[in-house]
Amino acid sequence: QVISKIEKVVKQVSSGIYSSTVEAQTSNTELQKLVSYVNQMILDTKNNITKINIRLEEYAHSNYTKELTIDGIKEGSEFDLLIKDINKLRNAISLMLTYNQENGKTLGNNSATLLEYINKLTANSKQAAQAIDNASSKLSAVTENISQNTKDVVQMASYATEVTSSVQSGQQLANQTTKAMDEINHEVEAINEAISVIDQISFQTNILSLNAAVEAATAGEAGKGFAVVAQEVRNLASRSAEAANEIKVLVENATKKANDGKHISDDMIEGYTNLNQSISKTIDLISNIEKASKLQQQSISQVNQTIVSLDSQTQENSKIADKTKEIAIQTDSVAKLIVKDVNKNKFIPTKTKVKS
Repeated sequence: QVISKIEKVVKQVSSGIYSSTVEAQTSNTELQKLVSYVNQMILDTKNNITKINIRLEEYAHSNYTKELTIDGIKEGSEFDLLIKDINKLRNAISLMLTYNQENGKTLGNNSATLLEYINKLTANSKQAAQAIDNASSKLSAVTENISQNTKDVVQMASYATEVTSSVQSGQQLANQTTKAMDEINHEVEAINEAISVIDQISFQTNILSLNAAVEAATAGEAGKGFAVVAQEVRNLASRSAEAANEIKVLVENATKKANDGKHISDDMIEGYTNLNQSISKTIDLISNIEKASKLQQQSISQVNQTIVSLDSQTQENSKIADKTKEIAIQTDSVAKLIVKDVNKNKFIPTKTKVKS
């Protein structure tokens, strides 16, 4: 009967049931010891399994702070290997939680930094977009001014051409004036020669009148009438000489004025020549400015196109920054959720260095 009960209990133990013990008494001392040994083995095994279950229950409820330890287990036995394997599993879970905790914290910190940078990027993108809009507006005004300047330069070139034509006309008139002054000088020289002839005639007439007066005086009473005629001839010669002298003075003054006019005309010709050269240089400068203005207008147009393209890219970057911000916020939420979930577990962080 005892052996039959032992067999029954052993079968239950083999099935994983440790709640039954051998309830039998025998007068056979050795057999009774066997019953006691079997019962003690069942109780000890049950207690060990209970301790294991208690610790596993703690692990199941996310409490990994305690290792599984059972006294009286022989080193290298199956129970010892089971205990070590359970502790290995506990250490692996603790290590995993440590990884997750530190990675979650790192991810949270990086997410916060990323959010900060994205906020700065968003603000900078908006400022850049506003600055580009302002620059584009100002550049449009500059482009318009340059276009107007180009038109003004073209108009200046037209005016300069007209001034050149006027200068050339003035120069021709000055040349004609100089030629007229030369002709006047020739005529004045002819008048001077005529005055010299008149002066000589007056001189000779005066001498003849003196001779006539002498002859009239010699004739006495008969020559008085002739003396009066001689006196009138002398007076006429004297007035002719005076008139010739006056005409000579006038002619000299006219000659002086003609010479002065010629000098002025020469100075005018020289001035017109210099002015014409200056205007030619000015026209060249205006032409260069016109070319430079056109090139500048083309460059400004290209810059304007670049700014328009940059504005489009900046707006696109702003949209990307907004999308990235949403992702960063989601990442930050995930990181906090990971840390929160990890912190729900009770464990001792491992000393193993964790790489984030």
